[in-house]
Amino acid sequence: MTPTYPNGPRTKALSTLLNRQVAPITCSSQPPNRDFVIWFTARTGSTWLGSLLFSAGFPKPSEYFHPNKILRIASYLGVNTWADYVNSVKQKRTIDGVFAHEMTFQFWDMLRNDGDVMSHLDFSGPSIVLFREDVVAQAVSIYLAVKSKKWHRYQGTEITQNELQIPYNENEIREKILYICKQETGLKEHQNLLIPQAKFLSYEKMAASQPKSVIVSLEQQAEFKASNVDKARSYYVPVRSAISQGMCTQFMERNEQFVADIQSRRKWLLNNKDPLTFTQ
Repeated sequence: MTPTYPNGPRTKALSTLLNRQVAPITCSSQPPNRDFVIWFTARTGSTWLGSLLFSAGFPKPSEYFHPNKILRIASYLGVNTWADYVNSVKQKRTIDGVFAHEMTFQFWDMLRNDGDVMSHLDFSGPSIVLFREDVVAQAVSIYLAVKSKKWHRYQGTEITQNELQIPYNENEIREKILYICKQETGLKEHQNLLIPQAKFLSYEKMAASQPKSVIVSLEQQAEFKASNVDKARSYYVPVRSAISQGMCTQFMERNEQFVADIQSRRKWLLNNKDPLTFTQ
């Protein structure tokens, strides 16, 4: 029997769009035979990595299933059902049989009971899980991004005045740490369904590695041959400013045991058995 799914708010909003089936600007002549998923939480380097992989010739990984972006993308594509939405996105972004996208546990959790969109995606194949070893630095980075409304920095840009004027707030940083841990725990609880063939990659290891070695390792994991490995680059830069470093130090002075308890809950990530390995 075909399962039925409740029509949540996004399914209902999607159904009101005009169905005009806009042809993709570029499309694959063959449907994808595998989905490659980049799982992430905020400030783990997913934008930098996606930009680098796309520059190397990978199918463009992006947040096609971000709950707040779906209706805009669907309107552009001219579709009003989940099946047409997924098929159109895949047709537009597939290269050599691979469709890549960026996903968080929060996105999946919000959408899994809102229509049947997740039934059109395949999480059984190889994937990558991005995480950050230093959860305090990650939480501070999220805090600064939210307060400054600046989530990404490009090469050559300076720290904004908004960032310079952001006050330290211990409680909000604590909340961000708990939010990160909740998303990671959710992924762990559904790992057999969502990340059965995942490799794990920390932000710190990725930032310390040569871009080419990152690409080559992702080629192997995604079972994809990139066309522009030697010239690939990302214009996004991972930056840890003096402001964020100062906040991290200040937070640790009063929250050492709290952080130790959180890191204990994160051992499945920090001591994972399947790290992405690099060939230097």
